[in-house]
Amino acid sequence: MFKRVLGALTCCGALVTLAGPAQAGTIMAAEFAGQPLIYQDEGRVSGCGVRIFGLTKYTSPSDVVRTIDSSMSFYASGMSLLKAGVGTTTGEAITTQQLSLKPVRISNFWMRRAGDNPPAPLNGKVHRSPEQPNFLLYAIPMASFADLSEVVYGQVELQIGVRPEKSGVDWVLSGKVVMSDEDIHRFGDCIGTILKNVNHQQEAPR
Repeated sequence: MFKRVLGALTCCGALVTLAGPAQAGTIMAAEFAGQPLIYQDEGRVSGCGVRIFGLTKYTSPSDVVRTIDSSMSFYASGMSLLKAGVGTTTGEAITTQQLSLKPVRISNFWMRRAGDNPPAPLNGKVHRSPEQPNFLLYAIPMASFADLSEVVYGQVELQIGVRPEKSGVDWVLSGKVVMSDEDIHRFGDCIGTILKNVNHQQEAPR
Protein backbone atom coordinates (compact mmCIF):
# COMPACT_ATOMS: atom_id res chain seq x y z
CA MET A 1 0.00 0.00 0.00
CA PHE A 2 2.74 2.43 1.01
CA LYS A 3 4.70 1.80 -2.18
CA ARG A 4 1.59 2.58 -4.26
CA VAL A 5 1.26 5.89 -2.44
CA LEU A 6 4.89 6.73 -3.12
CA GLY A 7 4.38 5.84 -6.77
CA ALA A 8 1.49 8.28 -6.95
CA LEU A 9 3.67 11.02 -5.47
CA THR A 10 6.38 10.35 -8.03
CA CYS A 11 3.92 10.55 -10.91
CA CYS A 12 2.47 13.80 -9.62
CA GLY A 13 5.80 15.56 -9.15
CA ALA A 14 8.82 16.55 -11.16
CA LEU A 15 10.92 13.59 -12.24
CA VAL A 16 14.28 15.35 -12.06
CA THR A 17 16.53 15.10 -9.01
CA LEU A 18 19.31 17.66 -8.99
CA ALA A 19 22.75 16.90 -7.62
CA GLY A 20 24.34 19.31 -5.16
CA PRO A 21 27.88 20.70 -5.34
CA ALA A 22 30.86 18.48 -4.52
CA GLN A 23 31.71 18.60 -0.83
CA ALA A 24 34.18 16.92 1.51
CA GLY A 25 32.58 14.98 4.33
CA THR A 26 33.34 12.81 7.33
CA ILE A 27 30.92 9.87 7.48
CA MET A 28 29.84 8.89 10.99
CA ALA A 29 27.75 5.86 11.96
CA ALA A 30 24.51 7.04 13.54
CA GLU A 31 21.31 5.78 15.08
CA PHE A 32 18.15 7.39 13.66
CA ALA A 33 14.64 7.30 15.11
CA GLY A 34 11.64 8.38 13.03
CA GLN A 35 8.33 9.86 14.13
CA PRO A 36 5.39 10.56 11.78
CA LEU A 37 4.21 14.16 11.45
CA ILE A 38 0.63 15.04 10.56
CA TYR A 39 -0.28 18.68 9.90
CA GLN A 40 -3.96 19.61 10.21
CA ASP A 41 -6.15 22.62 9.58
CA GLU A 42 -9.42 22.38 11.53
CA GLY A 43 -9.19 18.60 11.39
CA ARG A 44 -8.44 18.43 7.66
CA VAL A 45 -5.07 16.88 6.85
CA SER A 46 -2.89 19.51 5.17
CA GLY A 47 0.53 17.88 5.33
CA CYS A 48 2.53 14.79 6.30
CA GLY A 49 6.10 14.09 7.16
CA VAL A 50 8.67 12.27 9.23
CA ARG A 51 10.79 13.78 11.99
CA ILE A 52 14.19 12.11 12.17
CA PHE A 53 16.33 12.44 15.28
CA GLY A 54 19.83 11.03 15.15
CA LEU A 55 22.89 10.46 17.35
CA THR A 56 26.37 9.47 16.26
CA LYS A 57 27.54 6.26 17.89
CA TYR A 58 30.10 6.50 20.69
CA THR A 59 32.32 4.15 22.68
CA SER A 60 33.56 6.35 25.54
CA PRO A 61 31.83 8.73 27.97
CA SER A 62 34.23 11.46 26.85
CA ASP A 63 33.34 11.06 23.14
CA VAL A 64 31.73 14.02 21.42
CA VAL A 65 28.33 12.97 20.08
CA ARG A 66 26.75 14.81 17.15
CA THR A 67 22.98 15.06 17.23
CA ILE A 68 20.63 15.97 14.44
CA ASP A 69 16.98 16.97 14.48
CA SER A 70 15.58 16.88 10.96
CA SER A 71 12.34 16.42 9.08
CA MET A 72 10.94 15.83 5.62
CA SER A 73 7.43 17.07 4.92
CA PHE A 74 4.90 17.04 2.08
CA TYR A 75 1.95 19.45 1.91
CA ALA A 76 -1.39 19.44 0.12
CA SER A 77 -0.20 22.45 -1.89
CA GLY A 78 2.32 20.13 -3.55
CA MET A 79 5.32 21.62 -1.74
CA SER A 80 7.93 19.33 -0.15
CA LEU A 81 10.37 20.60 2.48
CA LEU A 82 13.50 19.37 4.22
CA LYS A 83 14.59 20.89 7.55
CA ALA A 84 17.55 20.22 9.84
CA GLY A 85 19.47 21.49 12.84
CA VAL A 86 22.45 20.00 14.64
CA GLY A 87 24.07 20.02 18.07
CA THR A 88 26.70 18.28 20.13
CA THR A 89 26.77 16.53 23.50
CA THR A 90 28.86 13.79 25.16
CA GLY A 91 28.57 10.06 25.61
CA GLU A 92 28.39 10.57 29.37
CA ALA A 93 25.43 12.97 29.07
CA ILE A 94 23.52 10.39 27.06
CA THR A 95 24.41 7.50 29.37
CA THR A 96 23.32 9.42 32.46
CA GLN A 97 20.22 10.73 30.65
CA GLN A 98 21.25 14.29 31.37
CA LEU A 99 21.21 15.32 27.75
CA SER A 100 22.51 18.87 27.40
CA LEU A 101 22.75 19.87 23.76
CA LYS A 102 25.05 22.59 22.48
CA PRO A 103 23.50 23.98 19.27
CA VAL A 104 25.78 24.25 16.24
CA ARG A 105 24.97 26.87 13.62
CA ILE A 106 25.13 25.37 10.13
CA SER A 107 25.56 26.88 6.67
CA ASN A 108 24.22 23.95 4.63
CA PHE A 109 22.66 20.49 4.89
CA TRP A 110 21.36 17.70 2.68
CA MET A 111 19.70 14.26 2.79
CA ARG A 112 20.23 11.36 0.45
CA ARG A 113 19.87 7.65 -0.10
CA ALA A 114 23.34 6.17 0.57
CA GLY A 115 25.27 5.97 -2.69
CA ASP A 116 22.99 8.47 -4.45
CA ASN A 117 23.02 12.21 -5.01
CA PRO A 118 21.01 14.46 -2.69
CA PRO A 119 18.19 16.55 -4.14
CA ALA A 120 19.29 20.15 -4.49
CA PRO A 121 17.12 22.99 -3.15
CA LEU A 122 14.49 24.16 -5.63
CA ASN A 123 15.65 27.42 -7.23
CA GLY A 124 18.85 27.04 -5.22
CA LYS A 125 17.26 28.72 -2.20
CA VAL A 126 18.04 27.65 1.38
CA HIS A 127 16.26 29.49 4.19
CA ARG A 128 17.03 29.94 7.86
CA SER A 129 14.04 29.05 10.04
CA PRO A 130 12.60 32.24 11.61
CA GLU A 131 11.42 30.28 14.68
CA GLN A 132 14.64 28.23 15.05
CA PRO A 133 17.62 30.25 13.76
CA ASN A 134 20.01 27.29 14.06
CA PHE A 135 17.83 25.30 11.62
CA LEU A 136 17.85 25.50 7.82
CA LEU A 137 15.07 24.45 5.44
CA TYR A 138 14.49 24.24 1.70
CA ALA A 139 12.01 22.92 -0.85
CA ILE A 140 12.68 19.84 -2.99
CA PRO A 141 10.87 18.16 -5.92
CA MET A 142 7.93 15.93 -4.97
CA ALA A 143 9.65 12.94 -6.59
CA SER A 144 12.64 13.45 -4.31
CA PHE A 145 10.38 13.45 -1.26
CA ALA A 146 8.88 10.17 -2.47
CA ASP A 147 12.35 8.64 -2.86
CA LEU A 148 13.46 9.73 0.62
CA SER A 149 10.22 8.38 2.05
CA GLU A 150 10.96 5.02 0.46
CA VAL A 151 14.40 5.06 2.10
CA VAL A 152 12.72 5.42 5.50
CA TYR A 153 10.00 2.87 4.72
CA GLY A 154 12.39 0.33 3.20
CA GLN A 155 14.97 0.51 6.02
CA VAL A 156 17.60 1.65 3.53
CA GLU A 157 20.68 3.51 4.71
CA LEU A 158 20.02 7.26 4.94
CA GLN A 159 22.75 9.87 5.01
CA ILE A 160 22.24 13.40 6.35
CA GLY A 161 25.06 15.87 5.84
CA VAL A 162 25.44 19.15 7.70
CA ARG A 163 28.13 21.79 7.35
CA PRO A 164 28.95 23.83 10.45
CA GLU A 165 29.56 27.50 9.78
CA LYS A 166 33.21 28.41 9.13
CA SER A 167 33.97 24.78 8.32
CA GLY A 168 35.01 23.24 5.03
CA VAL A 169 33.92 19.72 5.99
CA ASP A 170 30.45 18.20 6.24
CA TRP A 171 29.42 15.99 9.13
CA VAL A 172 27.67 13.06 7.46
CA LEU A 173 25.47 10.96 9.75
CA SER A 174 24.69 7.58 8.23
CA GLY A 175 22.27 4.86 9.34
CA LYS A 176 18.81 3.34 9.00
CA VAL A 177 15.74 5.09 10.38
CA VAL A 178 13.91 3.01 12.99
CA MET A 179 10.11 3.35 12.88
CA SER A 180 7.43 1.03 14.17
CA ASP A 181 5.07 -0.67 11.72
CA GLU A 182 2.23 1.39 13.23
CA ASP A 183 4.04 4.68 12.60
CA ILE A 184 4.90 3.71 9.03
CA HIS A 185 1.23 2.84 8.49
CA ARG A 186 0.14 6.22 9.92
CA PHE A 187 2.57 8.01 7.60
CA GLY A 188 1.24 6.13 4.57
CA ASP A 189 -2.37 6.78 5.57
CA CYS A 190 -1.63 10.49 5.95
CA ILE A 191 -0.14 10.80 2.46
CA GLY A 192 -3.04 8.78 1.04
CA THR A 193 -5.50 11.20 2.66
CA ILE A 194 -3.73 14.21 1.16
CA LEU A 195 -3.71 12.69 -2.31
CA LYS A 196 -7.41 11.89 -1.99
CA ASN A 197 -8.17 15.47 -0.93
CA VAL A 198 -6.13 16.87 -3.82
CA ASN A 199 -7.92 14.61 -6.32
CA HIS A 200 -11.31 15.70 -4.97
CA GLN A 201 -10.33 19.34 -5.39
CA GLN A 202 -9.22 18.74 -8.97
CA GLU A 203 -12.46 16.90 -9.80
CA ALA A 204 -14.73 19.51 -8.20
CA PRO A 205 -16.78 21.54 -10.76
CA ARG A 206 -15.64 25.12 -11.28
